[in-house]
Amino acid sequence: MPPGRIAGGHLRAVLDTNVIVSGLISPSGPPAELLDRWRDGAFEAVACGALLSEVAAVTLRPHLASRIAPDDRNEILDFMVSRSRFVPDSPPAAAVQADPDDDYLVTLASTWGAALVTGDRHLLDLPGMPTIMRPSAFLRLVS
Repeated sequence: MPPGRIAGGHLRAVLDTNVIVSGLISPSGPPAELLDRWRDGAFEAVACGALLSEVAAVTLRPHLASRIAPDDRNEILDFMVSRSRFVPDSPPAAAVQADPDDDYLVTLASTWGAALVTGDRHLLDLPGMPTIMRPSAFLRLVS
C-alpha cells in the first residue's frame, strides 16, 4: 500500500502548520482546498498536541492574527481535535537538521503511516523520509 494510504484506500496526512495557516489566510489555492477536502472527509488528518499548540501559537502572531478571523482560528483548532486522528505526542527522532523543531512532524507522519503535507523546502528535500509532498501533489491524490 503506498505511504499515506490506510485500509480501504483512504488517505492519511499530517498537515504542516504552514499549510493550515495558508489555507486560513487565502480562500483559494491548494492549502485552502485541502482544508475543504479535509472537512469533506476526503482524507484522514493526523494531529497531536504539539501540532495543535504550534497552530494555536502561529495563528496568534500579530502579522497573521490580523489576517485570520478569530472564528476561523477557533474552528480549525476545534476541528483538529474533533475530526483528526488525535494522537499522543511521541518523542521525535532527529531528522530535520535545518529545523529540528520540525522533527516531530516527520515522526508523527512516519509513526502513523501518513503523508507529510508541507510547503517547507527543508522538509520536502529530506532524503529517505516517509512521503513528504506539497499541498498540490496531495490534492491530486485525494481528487
